[in-house]
Amino acid sequence: MYSFSFLKNFISFSSLLLLIFFVSCKVQNEDSKAVTKKSQQIYVVSQGWHSGVVVPAGCIPDSLWPDQHDFSDYAYLQIGWGDKDFYQNRGFNLWYGTKAIVWPTSSALQVMGLHQISNLKYYADETISLEIAKEGYDNLCTFLQEQFKQNDSSRVIALKDGLYQNSRFFLGSQSYYFPKNSNVWTARALKEAGIDITPIWYQTQKLLLNKLKKEGELLYPEQ
Repeated sequence: MYSFSFLKNFISFSSLLLLIFFVSCKVQNEDSKAVTKKSQQIYVVSQGWHSGVVVPAGCIPDSLWPDQHDFSDYAYLQIGWGDKDFYQNRGFNLWYGTKAIVWPTSSALQVMGLHQISNLKYYADETISLEIAKEGYDNLCTFLQEQFKQNDSSRVIALKDGLYQNSRFFLGSQSYYFPKNSNVWTARALKEAGIDITPIWYQTQKLLLNKLKKEGELLYPEQ
């Protein structure tokens, strides 16, 4: 009788432990889904000498754009940074390149509007998708907004037409100088987004993209 009572209690206790275990697993699974819902997809692209980030258009408030250069109709923005003269020049200019290396110069950002991510296959040499936390995304957006020089009306300052369709150059707020080049700038943006990276080591877009292929997914060119 004693043995039967002990067995009954043991089974009840074991059932309770199993119930706690399954409830715990369900809660953890729901928490995991919640984290996933709070994550954000961003993209990194390489284009010739330069690299850049692609973010949802809402990352930059519409109120910052000049009336004649509004990006509010686009779903995504591709943003790159570089020396003001060298970046805006369509070909290679030795003087602009030398000047940018020898002493600090003004910077420019190129912004291109995209209706969908698949459009990048026509503009970028390589495109990598990265998933970041919501907090990292907010930090990235703040970083990007601070890179634009603003006028007295708190609007960004437009420069030349961009090198691609639906793109425009804007005056940067930071100086360009070696070794803080365009690829290091992209790495700095990603560090703000929470990516484990030491920006100064990524002087070329090849080094940067090879690093990010281990962190995310290569979209284009398709393998």
